[in-house]
Amino acid sequence: PCSQEPSTGFNALHFACSGGHCQNIREIMKLAPEAADMREKLGAPAWVCSCARGKSKALELFLKEYPEKVGSDPQMTVNGWGHGLCANALVDAGDVATLKMVLDHMYDINHVGKVNQMQAKSLIKLAQTVCRLQRTPSTIFEYVANGPSMPPLCHAAFHGNLGAVQLLLEQGADVHRTNAYGRTALTFAAMRGHEGVAVLLLQDGAVPDVPDCWGLDAVQWAYRRGHEALGDRLRSES
Repeated sequence: PCSQEPSTGFNALHFACSGGHCQNIREIMKLAPEAADMREKLGAPAWVCSCARGKSKALELFLKEYPEKVGSDPQMTVNGWGHGLCANALVDAGDVATLKMVLDHMYDINHVGKVNQMQAKSLIKLAQTVCRLQRTPSTIFEYVANGPSMPPLCHAAFHGNLGAVQLLLEQGADVHRTNAYGRTALTFAAMRGHEGVAVLLLQDGAVPDVPDCWGLDAVQWAYRRGHEALGDRLRSES
């Protein structure tokens, strides 16, 4: 069970957690509990994969049956990208039930860690270079360039995940928190054209005219990306 697949670094437990296969998880943990201590190539232990993939039952199993493998630090960083557990619940599947479970276990709703894995750092630098050179980079490059320093609310806003945005706001997420570029959740909603998300954020007190380190605010980003109606809406709120 501890043998690792060469390209990803996944062991059997990583695959079981990613797939949400609870019985397989229990069998592997009986046979080789040390598999839970191993990390894949981008720094995540197996149980974290169940969170990212939205496998709430598998995550619940680990939280309840193997708490010593999970830890209780509300500001733990769970992978090489610097994600806290709340952000990790939003980077892939974005499953709201999984996010709620994380919040119910009191993990920090605003936590942003530090990137500590060389492969992740290299990918981030590449994505940041592309974003500087291209006016409209691909979604994946834009996300990798911005994502590691995003608080959870920004992840949800970037993806247009209305349910997650609403839950985070209800639970007290900081609507004014920015990533390393000085971009708020509203900025990301504007960049991506997610008008419904923008409305929720505005209702919670988000401010449209906060410039990022490029000197662009949410209004300007909406127009820059061709989201005219959203730009007009944001400008009227400025």
